[in-house]
Amino acid sequence: MKTIKFTALSAAIAATLTLTTASVLAQADNANGGNRRGGTPEEFRQRMNDRLKTSLKATDEEWTIIQPLLEKVTTKQREAAGSRFGGMRGGPGGGGPGGRGGNGGGAPAADQGPRSAGSVASEALRTALESDATTPADIKTKLAAVRDARKKAAAELAAAREELSKVLSVRQEAALVSNGILE
Repeated sequence: MKTIKFTALSAAIAATLTLTTASVLAQADNANGGNRRGGTPEEFRQRMNDRLKTSLKATDEEWTIIQPLLEKVTTKQREAAGSRFGGMRGGPGGGGPGGRGGNGGGAPAADQGPRSAGSVASEALRTALESDATTPADIKTKLAAVRDARKKAAAELAAAREELSKVLSVRQEAALVSNGILE
């Protein structure tokens, strides 16, 4: 139980760090006369990858091994966070109406990709709770689906982190722990 709570907390922290990093980078780009918002999500990912490669002091050869594993970890972090927060929708910048992250929780925005099973299960539970007509049995079923999705997401994230850790030097591993990507 403590492991699940710790993993969930780690995922929430990682999501916060990702959003904070994006905000800091946007401020830096704006201060330098750039317009990060004018770029595509792919351009943003590429800049982040370039910064991570530099901070890890990875050679091109090392990066070809590290980068796909790192991408897998960050994808699993987003999925774990999505199962916790229903796809990070809601207020400004959070994906809800008026936010930059999506379209109010329906189908994913074009640049977001498919929603995780945990995000879909969380949204189904939230919708069930909003209706007074939902039976306790239906809520119980949806609650079990959310818990199962969270357990699966946490296990997949732990496995992805372990796989990444195996190919890193001690310095690189420490850098990724410092950045909230590894525990």
